[in-house]
Amino acid sequence: MKYFSSMIVLILMGYSTAIAQQINTKIEITSTLNEVIKQQAIASMEGALEAFQVAYSAGTRPELDTSFFTPHGRDAVLELWSRAPFRCIYTVLDGPLLRRSADGLFEFRGVTLHLKDASGASFREEGLFIVDQKGRIADFKFGLDIQTYTQILEERKDVQEFRHRQVILDFVDNFRTAYNRKDISFLEDVFSENALIIVGRVIRVKEEHAGDGQLLTGLGNERVEYIKHSKQEYLARLHSVFQRNEFIKVEFDGINVYEHAEVPGIYGVELFQYWHSYSTRRTGYKDEGYLFLMIDLRNIDEPVIHVRTWQPKEETPREAVINLSNFRVID
Repeated sequence: MKYFSSMIVLILMGYSTAIAQQINTKIEITSTLNEVIKQQAIASMEGALEAFQVAYSAGTRPELDTSFFTPHGRDAVLELWSRAPFRCIYTVLDGPLLRRSADGLFEFRGVTLHLKDASGASFREEGLFIVDQKGRIADFKFGLDIQTYTQILEERKDVQEFRHRQVILDFVDNFRTAYNRKDISFLEDVFSENALIIVGRVIRVKEEHAGDGQLLTGLGNERVEYIKHSKQEYLARLHSVFQRNEFIKVEFDGINVYEHAEVPGIYGVELFQYWHSYSTRRTGYKDEGYLFLMIDLRNIDEPVIHVRTWQPKEETPREAVINLSNFRVID
């Protein structure tokens, strides 16, 4: 009988410890244009964070209340979760609920998450909730921190460029999260057929679309060698990377955004990229280097990448980093 009582005490003690590990995160929205959506969004985001916390602690998939999520929002969470579970360990998150000019939805940034990959390694990501007009979570991804995001928007020259910068930053968030999700279809859609793809010291030139009406002329820089690959070849290589690795973590830092001086709607985006791929079947791979994107917003509803370059940090002097000035754009 004494043994049976001790077992009960041990079970209760374990139960208390599990409860103590649960963190209830409160959301404080500091500004918004819509008070009704504000309250609904708070309920949805707090419900989501609670579900993340419970599932992370239990080692299960989160149970996502359908009243808090759209079908796409739910799928977005579960896709990222399948790569690496996550939770928030902060009791309070505060920030603005911003209206997005591109699609009329709302976003809440600065959701600091702690992730755990298949190796058991933990790391941090900045989560981003996209909320619809009913306050439901319509999308979820990893995004820029709120300080960087606000700084980039404040550098705009006028109302039109403010909208362009919003679209670019959303595009960058989607681009980054596509690697986490291994979303090859998204990456296939955003690269134009005339794009230059530059990896390290190798330039891959893709043929111009017939009748596209523009020409992106190469670097004109003799220090960079280049070879030509088709879009199918490039994406096939990327697809192979996705298949070989169970988890891919991509981080961006030091972002700069600037518009082409002569062709409105063409933007250069400079970032510093950290890459970490992991597989339980082989040794993981890490690198860091300079990433450059030339993004075309002349059709603002369908941004496309005409140039993507990546140069390894250790082998690239800062003055040799590729930027918008290395290209001549003929409209």
